[in-house]
Amino acid sequence: PTVMVVSAQTAAETLAAGHSVLSTWAMAPTLHAELPAELAVTSVAVDPNWIRFMQTDDTGDGPPQMSRPDHGMGVWMGVGEASADDRLSAEQLLQQPLLPTVTLHRYRVQDTPHSPLAAYREPIADAEGVDLFLLWQVAEGAWPADVAISVRLTAAGAVIEGAQIDRNRPATGLNVPGGDYLSDPYHFALTAEAKAAVDGALIILYRPTDGGFVNVAQLALAW
Repeated sequence: PTVMVVSAQTAAETLAAGHSVLSTWAMAPTLHAELPAELAVTSVAVDPNWIRFMQTDDTGDGPPQMSRPDHGMGVWMGVGEASADDRLSAEQLLQQPLLPTVTLHRYRVQDTPHSPLAAYREPIADAEGVDLFLLWQVAEGAWPADVAISVRLTAAGAVIEGAQIDRNRPATGLNVPGGDYLSDPYHFALTAEAKAAVDGALIILYRPTDGGFVNVAQLALAW
């Protein structure tokens, strides 16, 4: 695809005309803040690297949000060749409660680009990496306001140094999502050697406190 870097004003004009605007996760909060307040937009995670902004009445022209479990992770993940490693291709149905209102419904992990925009990522660590997709099920469509998420890749049960991503809620985009299922994609940039050693992930839910945090749930995934 043709990619252009545009200003917030041009982005607003593009959205007002009924088109989508793609942003990196790093720039999405800035773009969201600089768009006109009267422009009703929603944001959807396209993959672990990109967010699509669109008008609230626009269904978009790419992978849909997973609002129901029967959508399937494969539909949301979009295009991409299958991984040669069988561990990194199968969707895993888990349905593991972590809190009274939070269940990890399913997950999928893969090591291949799955978005048409993958070629536009900044080159990191020989372009190798692991993408982990979580699908959370929450009561009444709401993630607990005081619970954050930490995802850490592991090798032989030990956390890999530097392979950790923390968020204050699932990465569904910058809008408040509806529905009981929240998609949550993660991309870890790794060297080929480090990627080959990855065999699982540690999922931690925690509550930030003054000067620290308290873990409230923990789940180890293995593949």
